[in-house]
Amino acid sequence: MTPEHPAVSLTEENQHGAIDYLVEVQAEATKKHKYNSDETRTQLTQLFKERCGGKEPYRWQLDTAEALILGVDCVVIAGTGAGKTMPFVMPLMQDKSRRMLIISPLKALQQDQVYTAHTR
Repeated sequence: MTPEHPAVSLTEENQHGAIDYLVEVQAEATKKHKYNSDETRTQLTQLFKERCGGKEPYRWQLDTAEALILGVDCVVIAGTGAGKTMPFVMPLMQDKSRRMLIISPLKALQQDQVYTAHTR
């Protein structure tokens, strides 16, 4: 990812802008590197279904996984159990030579939630 590219955030308030930006990045990758978005998304969907008991990935999961493959920084905000981890794992399923660092402060968040619940 080049410094001039903003991170893609798929929150409801700016989802359309993020999708527009993803489309731009897809087009640029297609032009420069003969990237094929449809092929990539089909492959990611197939891998997801194979490893998740036939379940289909959500569109936002595919969008995020593809953005990561294209080198776009991503932030995913979703509720517990929504499948936030999968978009970060899907590119690794596609290309086993890839490496990814995921920082997830779950213990700190759990402690904060317990503290907040007890102080109300």
